[in-house]
Order: sequence, then C-alpha cells, then structure tokens
Amino acid sequence: VKGQFVKELSEGFRYVWQSQVLRMLGAAFILAGLAVGLSQALGLFIVTERLGKPEEFLQYMLIVNGVAMLVGGGIVAVFSKRVPPQLLLSIGMLIGAICTVIVGYSTNVTVTLATQFINGLAFPCIHIGISTMILKWSHESIVGRVNGVLNPMFTGMMVISMSLAGTLKGTYPLVSIYTGAGFLFFLGSMVLIPIMRQKAPENLSV
Repeated sequence: VKGQFVKELSEGFRYVWQSQVLRMLGAAFILAGLAVGLSQALGLFIVTERLGKPEEFLQYMLIVNGVAMLVGGGIVAVFSKRVPPQLLLSIGMLIGAICTVIVGYSTNVTVTLATQFINGLAFPCIHIGISTMILKWSHESIVGRVNGVLNPMFTGMMVISMSLAGTLKGTYPLVSIYTGAGFLFFLGSMVLIPIMRQKAPENLSV
C-alpha cells in the first residue's frame, strides 16, 4: 500500500511539473496558503488591537465573511463559464490582497466588516478558478493525483505560516504582517500572468 501511494504521488508530482499551467497553479497555491495562514491566525488580534472589541466580536467577522462566500458562490457560478479560470483565480487573489491589507490597517468596525464581506464575495473566484483549472488541464485518469499534490501544498503552507504567526506577531506590528500577507496574495496573482492567455488543450496526455 505504501509503495502504491508513493508511486501515485510521484506520478502526480511529475504530471504537475510537466505542465506550465499546473506549475504556476502550484506556486499560487503556496503563496495563497502562506497568506491565508497568517491572516487567519491573527484575526483575533485584529478584533482586540485594531478594532478595540472583545474577543467574541471575531464570530461576527466570520459570519459576515461566510454569508458573503455563499452569495459570492452563486454570483461567480453564473459568469464563471464566460471567464477563463486563470483570470478568475487571479482576480480573486488580487481582491484578497487588497482586502487583507485594508483589514490590517483599518481601525473602523464598519470598514473592516465591509472589507470582510467583499473578501468573502471574491473567495469563490479562487475556489472555482482552481477547481476548473485542475479539471481542464489534467487528464481525467490523473485528476485525483494532481489534487493530491496541489491541495497539500496549500494546506501545508497554511499550517507553516499559522505556526510562525505568533513569532512574527512578537517581532513585527500587526499592520506589517497583514501587509505582508496581502503582498503574498498579490504575488500569487502575478505568477498567473504567464499563463493568462493559455487555453485548455482538447486532448490531454497522461
């Protein structure tokens, strides 16, 4: 079983590495994972230090963001077929970059909640863009292995940045950390530029 797992994982890595689109998607995954980990881990400090609210207020920020994701999912699903998935992903990450920086700087509750809502609306662009790119640029027989390579990149980077968030918080101001997280999102959006005009191949090889 272990040998089969290693074999399939290595096949997934090889397939991703051979495709420029999937390589760039992997780079975007890594950068987004680092950014999300930092912003999620320090959300409580945004509430207490930047907004001056009790810890319980964090749940309202999460509710606003969650409701916006549901609304955004429906909106994005309507026009996603007309927009290239790499453009959809890039737009989502660019909006994420701007919103992350604003949340870091804001000391106004209304501005922060509105920004969280906008960020939530844009998040489905990232999710749907990624899913569509994997399906369109991966042979159907290897989609699972490609997912098995790319998804852990995001999760792993998120865990790493979350574990470093406490140390960074003790060294740098919260505004600087959120600006850095926004910059990581921005870089993730920029790495997609070289593949922006590529169209999914009709015949995919394994």
